[in-house]
Amino acid sequence: MPVTGFLGSLPALLYRNQQYHAHDARWRQAFRREIELTAERSGRWAGLPLLRPLLEVRRVVAGSRADLLHPRYGVVLFLGRAELLARLMLWREHPEPLRVVVLAGPGGFGKTRTAVEVCVAAERAGWTVGFLALADDRQLDRVAALAGWPGRLLVAVDYAETRPGTVAELLLSLHRRPDTPPVRVVLVTRQVNTKDALRELFATGDGMLELAGLVRDADLVRLDRDVEEVSRSGLFDVAMRAFSARLGRPLQPVNRPALEAEHFGRPLYVLAAALLMTEDSGFGVDELAADDILAAVLDRHEAEYWDRWNRRLGLGLSRPDQRRAVARAALLGAETEAEALGLVRQLPGFADAPGERVRAVARWLACLYGPGRLDARPAVAPLEPDPLAEALVVRELGVNGPG
Repeated sequence: MPVTGFLGSLPALLYRNQQYHAHDARWRQAFRREIELTAERSGRWAGLPLLRPLLEVRRVVAGSRADLLHPRYGVVLFLGRAELLARLMLWREHPEPLRVVVLAGPGGFGKTRTAVEVCVAAERAGWTVGFLALADDRQLDRVAALAGWPGRLLVAVDYAETRPGTVAELLLSLHRRPDTPPVRVVLVTRQVNTKDALRELFATGDGMLELAGLVRDADLVRLDRDVEEVSRSGLFDVAMRAFSARLGRPLQPVNRPALEAEHFGRPLYVLAAALLMTEDSGFGVDELAADDILAAVLDRHEAEYWDRWNRRLGLGLSRPDQRRAVARAALLGAETEAEALGLVRQLPGFADAPGERVRAVARWLACLYGPGRLDARPAVAPLEPDPLAEALVVRELGVNGPG
C-alpha cells in the first residue's frame, strides 16, 4: 500500500515520524549505508562472482527463438504464483543471518524463472543479488568475496546438483562469516528433490555435520507439486503479446488452443505453443505431443538460425552436421577454447580436420549460444531451455540430455 494512503487518513503520522527520527539517527544511517553500497556495486560488484539475474536479448528478429523462451531473459512477464512469491518474500526477510531455499522439479516448470523473480524483487528492496558465476570447483577462492560482502546478499545457484563442491563451499563460507547483514541462497535443482537426496549430495567432506544442518533447515519447494499451476490461457495470451512485440509483428488474432494436455501444465510448453502460433497463427499445437512441440521449435526456427550463421561464416556445414554439432554442444558445453576445439573434434568427420576448420566450427557454435555472441572467445554454452536441449540431444545422439 502506498505510504500516501496512510498519510491521507492519518495526517499526524508524518509529523510523529519526523519527530521520532529527529532523535534517532539509526534509520538515516542505514539508508545512507544502502546508498553507499549501491554506489559501490558499479565497482566492487564487478569483483563478485555473480551474474545479473536478467540478461538482455540480442538480435531478436534474426536471432535464436530459444532466447525468447530462456528464463534468464524474462521476455514474458512472470505470471501467477502469488502465494509462492509471498512465501519467498517472507523467507527472504526472516531475521536469521543465513537461509536457504531449494526450488526443485523437472525442466519446464519455471524454477529458474522463479529464481530470477526472487532476485529482481530482492534487488528492488536493496539487496545485492545475482546468479553464481563460478564454472567449477577451480574457482572456489572467489567465494571469499561473497562472504566478505558488507550488505544484504542473495545468491542463486542454477544447476546446483551438478556443482556439489561449489554449493558446499558457498554454504560453509557464508555460514561461518562474522555477524553481518543477512544472506540468502536459492538452489535450483532438477534431479534432486528430497531432503535426504540433498543431504547426501551436499553434506559430504569437511563440514559434513554443518552442511547437514543447513540442508535440514532449508525450505524445499517442488514447483511440480507444491505450488499452484499458472493459468495456461492467461500465460498463452501474455506470451503471444510479448513475442509479437519482440519480433516487431502486429498481434494476429488466433483461435486460442485448448492447452488441455498434461504437458501444458509446464509453463515452458505453453510458451513454446505461443511462439509457434506467433510465427504461424494456424499452427495446431493441441494435436502435438510434448516432444513434438519442442521438435517443432527446433525444426521450424532454431535450424534456420543455425544455418544463417553457417552461411554467414561460410562454413558449408550440412544440416545434419549442424544438428549433431549443436546437440553435442548442448550435452557437453565448453568453458575454454581448448574444450571447444576438443568438442568439435568429437564430431563425425572432424577428428583429423585441419585446425583452422575446427576453429571455424567452434567459432560458429560460440556465435550461436556461447560468449562468442558478445566477444571473440570461442567457448560454447549449451542450448537452453533445458527441455529444448534435451529433445535435440535425445533425437540426434540417442542419450538423455541436460534436463
